[in-house]
Amino acid sequence: MERELGQYKEQNERLHKTVGELEGSVKNLQELEQTLKEIKMMESSTLDELEVQLQEQKEIEDQLEDNLVAEICQNVISICLAVDKDGDMNLSDDEIALLIAKIQSIGGVAVDEEKFKAKIIENGRSMTAVMEVLRNLLDDQLDQDQNIFTELQDSS
Repeated sequence: MERELGQYKEQNERLHKTVGELEGSVKNLQELEQTLKEIKMMESSTLDELEVQLQEQKEIEDQLEDNLVAEICQNVISICLAVDKDGDMNLSDDEIALLIAKIQSIGGVAVDEEKFKAKIIENGRSMTAVMEVLRNLLDDQLDQDQNIFTELQDSS
């Protein structure tokens, strides 16, 4: 009986030791779980911040695009006034060709020369005709084959 009692004590000690190890493992797992929760919260927070930054970046890009288009419109009107040598507010074929060449020389701007010239002529060769060309630039609903302006890039 004492022998059995000794065996039970040994088993009891081993069980206490195992319970102690398991308690340590449980504590480690709980700490790991808490750490993972914190990481997940940080990732979620970081993703939220990233989404906000991406939205802000898109808004900035939209503003830059609007500014670029406004600058191009202003340049086209200024060039148009400068190439109208006789000041009659009507563009001759030579003045249209010069207008196209000067617009093409603006960094980041390219135009379809045939469409540009046709639009100016079809609308009476006047400043109103130039405004029609600029409406084409402002219309972002046009198909690619309808665009007079074929390339717009910020040259800075």
